[in-house]
Amino acid sequence: MARPRGRKRAAAVAEEDSSKPEAAEAKKPAARGRGKRAKASPKPKPETEYFPEKRNLEDLWLSAFPVGTEWENIDKIKEFNWNFENLEKALEEGGELYGKTVYLFGSTEPQLLEVNGESKIVLIPIVVAVDCPFPPSDKIGINSVQRENEEIVPMKAMKMAWVPYVPLEDRLSRIDSLKTKIFTLGCTQRRSALRHLKTERVKLFDYCMPYYMPLNPPEDEDDTVVNIIYPLEPPIVCDFDWEMDDYEDFADEKVKDEVLPEDEKEKFKEFIKERVRERKRELKQAKEARKKAIDDMDPKVKEAFENIKFYKFYPVKTPDTPDVSNVKAKYINRYYRHAHHLIFCVGMEVVLHEGDAKDWVYKGEGAANLILSYTGSSPSMLGKVLRVKKILKDKGQPAPNCIVFSSHEEHLWGKIPGLLESVKNDCLPQAYATIVMSQHLGANHVDGGVRVRVSKNFFELAGKNVLDNRPAWRVNASAIDAGADSALLISDHTLFSGNPRGSSCIAVEIKAKCGFLPSSEYISKENSIKKQVTRYKMHQHLKFHLGEISKTSEYDPLDLFSGSKERIHMAIKSFFSTPQNNFRIFVDGSLVFGGMGGGADSVHPNETEKCLEDLSKVTGLQLSDFIELLSEAIFKSGVLGKLLATQKLDDHDIEGAIHLYYNIISQPCLVCKSITDTELLRKYATLHSLPLDKSEKIVRDFLISATAKDCSLMISFRPRQSGTTDSEYDSVFLDSVNQSYDYKAYFIDLDVKPLDKMVHYFKLDQKIVNFYTRNGEVGGDPRDPPKGGGPSGDTKVQLQH
Repeated sequence: MARPRGRKRAAAVAEEDSSKPEAAEAKKPAARGRGKRAKASPKPKPETEYFPEKRNLEDLWLSAFPVGTEWENIDKIKEFNWNFENLEKALEEGGELYGKTVYLFGSTEPQLLEVNGESKIVLIPIVVAVDCPFPPSDKIGINSVQRENEEIVPMKAMKMAWVPYVPLEDRLSRIDSLKTKIFTLGCTQRRSALRHLKTERVKLFDYCMPYYMPLNPPEDEDDTVVNIIYPLEPPIVCDFDWEMDDYEDFADEKVKDEVLPEDEKEKFKEFIKERVRERKRELKQAKEARKKAIDDMDPKVKEAFENIKFYKFYPVKTPDTPDVSNVKAKYINRYYRHAHHLIFCVGMEVVLHEGDAKDWVYKGEGAANLILSYTGSSPSMLGKVLRVKKILKDKGQPAPNCIVFSSHEEHLWGKIPGLLESVKNDCLPQAYATIVMSQHLGANHVDGGVRVRVSKNFFELAGKNVLDNRPAWRVNASAIDAGADSALLISDHTLFSGNPRGSSCIAVEIKAKCGFLPSSEYISKENSIKKQVTRYKMHQHLKFHLGEISKTSEYDPLDLFSGSKERIHMAIKSFFSTPQNNFRIFVDGSLVFGGMGGGADSVHPNETEKCLEDLSKVTGLQLSDFIELLSEAIFKSGVLGKLLATQKLDDHDIEGAIHLYYNIISQPCLVCKSITDTELLRKYATLHSLPLDKSEKIVRDFLISATAKDCSLMISFRPRQSGTTDSEYDSVFLDSVNQSYDYKAYFIDLDVKPLDKMVHYFKLDQKIVNFYTRNGEVGGDPRDPPKGGGPSGDTKVQLQH
């Protein structure tokens, strides 16, 4: 049946609907009155959304083009929501770069980081800020990965330029946008255009590096080493040092090693000589070009370059980003070399007030600093110690460490970027540890710490709180410097951060002392005993004679540094009978064995027995197990090898280095005045004829070595939880208890040694050797060969005043 159309259809539909029961019910008239319109339920009010207010310089780091990053990897930088609030604060009012003209460029560093419990290669964005009144360069360096060729081209050739950066608040104001002093290195090449470039052209961007020609010569300008690749099958690849190696001997050595045929020997020598000539020509041309560029430089430009500063910024740690603090490095690139300042946190935002003093307790102290340990509940402070400066009570002067550089020290250390600046910023200990010592001992074994602000009242109250815990002789000699406004916050390496509940931590502090016998040609014949007996052993007998110790130590540093497990065992065993200030044990951060440091510390046998009982209760380890654990970690970690290599930077001995000290201070040598031995005088005259830069290098190495001889090694252990397969720590397995232990090793007490202490080192050295030569081993049989002054013709070396 056909359906009605139009009005008829509408009427039919209405009639059809009215026949339905529910419709009929609805048609019934209301009982009375007029029906009311039903009220619609009120619409729910939308919740107010809050968006974080944009920071004025929030997108600054993204504006700095990541030079040298492969184009296909650029988007990986945005994998995490990186935060560069440290960069922003440095440029805002109150920051170190506020109001200065600054040029920024970006780069990236691929690093293995922990992300959500897994190890992953992360591309970390880096921003370098150049503090300079004009652009540091208008050129770009292009280097292949193999560095076989290098090209310096104008920035515009690579479509790059220093682009003004306008902060968010100024972007709507045409006038204010012109006032910016911040410039970023930007790529003006459109991405759409990049798609049409040839692959070779695109690849050039991968190798781009901001060029900069510093006034100081490059690190390899005085390098006397050439790389040799001699075309044989297989090729001979080696390094030849034209100052240290002899052509004939070098070739003979290759023949002996059976890598060079005898009939190729003369060709090989000529090949090396030609490479040496080429390298010398290159160095000469580079020096001449540098000299000409500097001579032609405008005086104002030259002054600006002399005062230029580089700041390297890493992203700050946030809950959403990986922690990069353990992979930071001052190195920028081959042109800019090292940053003067390395910034990876927001700054000294931590402030300790008077009310915080109750949470800090005495941990220990040395000659120059006192250590406070945190016992409060603040998550940011847990597992930290505070290193506080001391002053001498009788003089009101800082304790005897190098806090302010003399003019000679400024020249001595001035070539190391950032070190002189750290003196002005009162953070020399931190800078020296991270810039100088970490280069030798390994950055993963050096903790520079973070400088934090501290109120005067905090120092005063903390000093009173720890008074009863300090050794009496320390109290009489020094006090906390209440006039300081900051202190060094470092990790407490007697503990593990985030230690699992119920897991005990054992830490051992070892002051290893000098681990080798010197062989310097500048040691006088009369003092040749130094080449046979360790300095530590000889000093022990002098200390016993002076009443500073009640018993000479059985410890021999040569055992500890021997690389032999058996001898390392012997060295550790000897510590338990005579620890003095060379050996301390901590359990869960508390000292259980050894002295507080310094002085004539002695340990009663009962104390040793109690310590071993406590160790056994807490860890389940017997003495033999503990010694095995410590020996295995020392052997496996290789840290003592690094320490020994650093100590051996002293290759002249103090008897040679003292003459170079007088070269540096431009004073007549007081040592040479007392010498009549012509052979010895001839040797020392050779030292006095060295140029200043050579003298400074030898003395600098001596002082670095002195720090290494006097520092301490802290090794900490904790049982590794069963089932743990991935840990940030190395481990050792102890067969006797069928248990793996995590361990970490850090060097502490890495302060710079004052230059004027050279005279003290020389006097003490002569005093120690002269006493041992005259008396042998105190309380024992005379040494063999017999004690005495040696042959009658030997000359006694003294310091004359």
